[in-house]
Amino acid sequence: MKRSSVLAFGLLLLACTGKDGAVGPTGPTGPTASTWRAVPNAAFRILNASIPNVGWVSEEVWLTVGTPQGVRVYRSRDGGNQSTAEVLSGLASALDGTGYVPTETVPRQGPGLRELYVLGLAPPGTNRAALFRLQESGGTFVRNPSGAVYVGGSDDQGLIGVPDVYRATDGRYRLIYVGKGSPRKNSRTAVSGDQGATFIFESNNPFGDIATSGASDTNVDPAVLKLASGGYLAVTMRATKLYIFTSSDGMTFTPQATMPIEATSFFAGGMGLFDPTLVQLPDGTVLMYVTLEDDQRRSSVVQAMLRLS
Repeated sequence: MKRSSVLAFGLLLLACTGKDGAVGPTGPTGPTASTWRAVPNAAFRILNASIPNVGWVSEEVWLTVGTPQGVRVYRSRDGGNQSTAEVLSGLASALDGTGYVPTETVPRQGPGLRELYVLGLAPPGTNRAALFRLQESGGTFVRNPSGAVYVGGSDDQGLIGVPDVYRATDGRYRLIYVGKGSPRKNSRTAVSGDQGATFIFESNNPFGDIATSGASDTNVDPAVLKLASGGYLAVTMRATKLYIFTSSDGMTFTPQATMPIEATSFFAGGMGLFDPTLVQLPDGTVLMYVTLEDDQRRSSVVQAMLRLS
């Protein structure tokens, strides 16, 4: 979608009502001031794509998605690029020699350089997955450090998934992920005191679901955004629907008492939503990208604006 279309979409929403990286100086009044709602953008859809991850990198929205050709990045100032995909230089071979292959790729702005946090999967049947950090050097992304930055907590059994990285209130890096090898398979956190070079386990219950038992009560596919105005916004998935949470400290999240976001709010044939990811633009706009599965079992990446109402 062209920049003008995205701007027009935003102006229409403003008229009707009145992803994590570096963010600008303005934004909503805060996560507890009112109720967050999702306003889908029906004009945005990347067909045959899934597992989006988004960040504000080098003054642009970097949206990575999984495609039949591999991970691709869509870059734009306003988050509206759905047609021009690019290869991330070095990503395909970055994990060579580690025993893992790159999959989900989280773009982030590091201190003076661009970074990718990449989930590496071990060969089929091994049931292992670990997180690696790539940093850009000479226009190509390379591992730094050479080994994994996180392999899970004591009961994750070396199998983690769905990573997201954001800043803690004290400036440290926090990782939120799903403990796929744990008995609960819910979301948990780890924290880094060295700018993302290593993470240590922190919590197994950020969304208050450790004592629940079913898929409809377990929060997975976590996405957390540190808001420019203060506080945190989070979206999780339960049983193919999305749920919104807020937090003042980025560690303990409170569910918003509203109806879940359903796939049919995006498209009439929508059957399920997965893999939400959040980003805030310098003007305060919060965008969410998510995988939508339709009634023909096809996956697309779609977009919504999250607004306070």
